[in-house]
Amino acid sequence: MQLFWDKLNAGHDKANFESGVPELDEYLKIQANQDVKRNLSSVFVLGDENGHVIGYYAISQHSLTVEELPEQTSKKLPSKRKVACTLLGRLAVDKRYRGQGYGEKLLFHALNKAHAISKEIASFAVIVDAKDENAKRFYQKYDFLSLKDMPLRLYIPMKGLEQKLKFSIQDNEDGK
Repeated sequence: MQLFWDKLNAGHDKANFESGVPELDEYLKIQANQDVKRNLSSVFVLGDENGHVIGYYAISQHSLTVEELPEQTSKKLPSKRKVACTLLGRLAVDKRYRGQGYGEKLLFHALNKAHAISKEIASFAVIVDAKDENAKRFYQKYDFLSLKDMPLRLYIPMKGLEQKLKFSIQDNEDGK
């Protein structure tokens, strides 16, 4: 099977996508194109040569207050200010492709994009909103940390992310 990375477009078969999480499925089928058109987020798709969507993620700019960050992180930053971040708003894999490493491929593709963009447009960290404890454990495997008072909102600082990404850049960019 030939895989490809693409920005979401009308040629993708969104109708047959089923992650098992209705909110994530509905976003792709109903809302994602509108968000892209309004420049509210970018949506990237991992698909096959027939246009089937194996998985997707949505990414956009966001901000946090320094007070939302854990003390070990916030003490290094100026107080009472907003911190630019990149939001990995949604990430989902079609249930027919679960257990084959596609979630990791999507995550690392998103992290590589976020890191590359942060070299041009400042971003302190990538943040995610885990849907549940299983999703939280998935992100924690890759060193995401919980925000203060928000156990399902996690972040990973850009500083140090570069080293984590070095081993995966070629593999994930090729879609293998």
